[in-house]
Amino acid sequence: MSINNYSCISCNTSDASFFYKSPYMPQRSSLIRIDMINEPLPYTSYQYVICNNCFLVQSIENNPPSILESENCYFSHVSRTIIERDKLLSKDIIKRKKVNQQTRIIELGGSDGTFLENFTALTQHIINIEPSNDSCELCQKKKIKSLNCFFSKKVAIEILNSFGKADIIVIKQVLETIIDLNDFLEGVSMLLKKDGLLLIEVPYVIDLIERNFYDFMAHIRKSHFSFTSLKKALLKKNLSVSEVYHYHDLEGGLRVYAGHSQSNNQCPLVGNLLKSEAKWGIDNYTNYSSALKKGILLHSELMNLIFNYKKSHSKIVGYGAGVKAGILLNYCGIDNRFLDFVVDKNSFKHGKFIPGVNLEVLPLNRLYDGVNVILLLAWIYKDEIINDLMPLIEEGIHIVVPAPEVTVIKK
Repeated sequence: MSINNYSCISCNTSDASFFYKSPYMPQRSSLIRIDMINEPLPYTSYQYVICNNCFLVQSIENNPPSILESENCYFSHVSRTIIERDKLLSKDIIKRKKVNQQTRIIELGGSDGTFLENFTALTQHIINIEPSNDSCELCQKKKIKSLNCFFSKKVAIEILNSFGKADIIVIKQVLETIIDLNDFLEGVSMLLKKDGLLLIEVPYVIDLIERNFYDFMAHIRKSHFSFTSLKKALLKKNLSVSEVYHYHDLEGGLRVYAGHSQSNNQCPLVGNLLKSEAKWGIDNYTNYSSALKKGILLHSELMNLIFNYKKSHSKIVGYGAGVKAGILLNYCGIDNRFLDFVVDKNSFKHGKFIPGVNLEVLPLNRLYDGVNVILLLAWIYKDEIINDLMPLIEEGIHIVVPAPEVTVIKK
């Protein structure tokens, strides 16, 4: 279905095709306090379109800035997977750019500074731009300069005047949340030195469509990038891609290396991935709508399993209280009729509640309170969590993994 009154946030073309409308979901990413449980929550449904010019998948609706700031309680340091992954990625950057005392590094949306910590022994010229109050405060406690604001062209000008241009700019799992994409990327282009390195990681739209249905509906995301659409958006701001990798950890995504200079040694994967996307039909909206129908089957399979566990009087709890957890629970209607509570490693979340389903978040030690089944809501960290829970599995507890396919891990 063609939509002609919507302008693409990347190329500004008013020619888009509608392919999906999500169920109504709470328009909130942060957990709620007990005194907020009876307060009305804003709910909204998101309509998804693909631009017929640059092929960027995006939602028509814009979220308020409050979705990404204040008490979102997302901290990178609570996950060993993230810590180890960041160490490997930072080593690669250090090698590429020969990081030294003069190197200037900026991360946009760097959470609590877990990634930037890997550079502090080499350079003190580091800035984190982070809109979440809690994450920003934690980063500052690590002696890393952190600005509590949303990045924009205006902020870029302020940083230019006080800090200068950056040798390295890192944007991991952030670009997909940006509403004013052109303003954001123009600021990035201004801040990056002529020979600077830009590293971007984004969720990959084909992975989301084919494997991660619940992630597709993550309301904090404005865009879902293919490599084709990402490359076009960067090129518009004179940023040229030299390398691209389709990584498969954390349920998949794209890692792009870019800069101002047009490289003659462009990685072969650049051309190969563009051809692969063209073959998949990245420009055809029917490919998206038909693939998303798998989500209905995924939902049915999960709920049948949960119903069967409840029939046998099993005590079921959730593991992980992130944004993905709230999306899955609200989409499936899984509340205290099915789960007793949710546990999470992050102590900042304890005693708070997941909006919409009002399930309380408790410490991990509550897993020993007669629990029979754990619904793994933090499934992208499956390997790490399953390893931690192995003693409970040996005692007979079942772990239900809801995505990308419904599976049960048991003794």
